Amino acid sequence: EEFIEHIEELLGGENLTESEKEALTSVKDEAETLLDKISESTGAGDTENVQKVEDVTPDNVKPEDKEDLEAAKGDIEQALSDYADNYTEDEKRQLEETLEQIEDALEVIQRVEDVEDAIGELPESVRPDDTEAAEQIEAAKEQYDALSEYEKSLVPTEVADKLNTLLALLGDYRIVEGNGSTWTKGSSEGLTFIVNGAYSKFTGIKIDGNAVSSENYTSESGSTVLTLKPDYLNTLTAGQHTITVLYTDGEAQGTFTAAEKPTEPTDSTDPTDEDSASPETGDNSHIVPWIILMLISGGAVLTTLSIKRRRRKA
Repeated sequence: EEFIEHIEELLGGENLTESEKEALTSVKDEAETLLDKISESTGAGDTENVQKVEDVTPDNVKPEDKEDLEAAKGDIEQALSDYADNYTEDEKRQLEETLEQIEDALEVIQRVEDVEDAIGELPESVRPDDTEAAEQIEAAKEQYDALSEYEKSLVPTEVADKLNTLLALLGDYRIVEGNGSTWTKGSSEGLTFIVNGAYSKFTGIKIDGNAVSSENYTSESGSTVLTLKPDYLNTLTAGQHTITVLYTDGEAQGTFTAAEKPTEPTDSTDPTDEDSASPETGDNSHIVPWIILMLISGGAVLTTLSIKRRRRKA
């Protein structure tokens, strides 16, 4: 600007030839063009969009800042592309630092959005033995855990609650069949339990808090199917026992009862006692003729009485 003012002073003098005036005018025009470019380049790197986000950093950015940040990023990138040769090294470095700050803030928003999307794609509920859903949930958890504490605070509460609920359901191990059952000593069959956990996470069992060797039970998938062998069950004392099924990330607990084999009643009655218990009645064979005689006598008396009644009437 001072250079242009000096040229204007020279052009106002009376001692210049026409060719000198033309040369000075040409230099002045070039200087003014350069000054316009400098002004444009300054404005290009300091637009309204850039001014809106000048105080936004990765430590205080909000999701609602995304649109302004993207607009400011575009303005600075355009300025560096169009006017790179017009900036001093300090001006260029300042623009590049501002651009880096904007990009870092946008990365924070992007990481938070990625976590929200990952959790949003998860099911609303899950069983511990649903291995496919478990992998998705664990992957979403890894993304969430990778966020800084500030970034976690930007995740909506309902989204974080959904993840925590699903994680709790994955660890909600339960014995769905066999809990509270009774096994009778001497039985040739084992005692089976079915647990709702994924078999791939199963690590072992405990009875009454003591680890049980895998030789004493069988295990297979189908959630988790466990069968205690009869030989092992016979070593347990009669009464209630606890069973704990162990997984890599939790456990399921239940109870069962080992019952003594009922004793069969013995028949100690002497068959001869039945006859001896009957009361003595004596020999009844002589009474029969007397009964017959009484019946005949009674019939004769009735006949005689009947004849007398008829005679009286006659």
